[in-house]
Amino acid sequence: MGRQKFSRAFGTVVRRRRHALALSQEALAELADIHPMHVGYIERGQRSPSIDVAEQLAWALDLSVASLMAEAEREWGGRSSQERRTVPARRRRRVS
Repeated sequence: MGRQKFSRAFGTVVRRRRHALALSQEALAELADIHPMHVGYIERGQRSPSIDVAEQLAWALDLSVASLMAEAEREWGGRSSQERRTVPARRRRRVS
């Protein structure tokens, strides 16, 4: 079993925060100005939100986008800083 997708971790964080604020999916959708079904898809990790939708959700959940993403990264288990800095060989360009 591999690491879960980041979108799944992001959805878990959105759901956890929504429950902590005692909001229904419909109430969160209304606050974030998105469709309630979209909230469900995001929470289940079936859709990845655009940066604009992530910002709307963060605002509705009384978080900054940075803190929402950081919490999702912790949930995900994210890559180490070394992995983030390493560019795969197939993407490296030769510099002449």
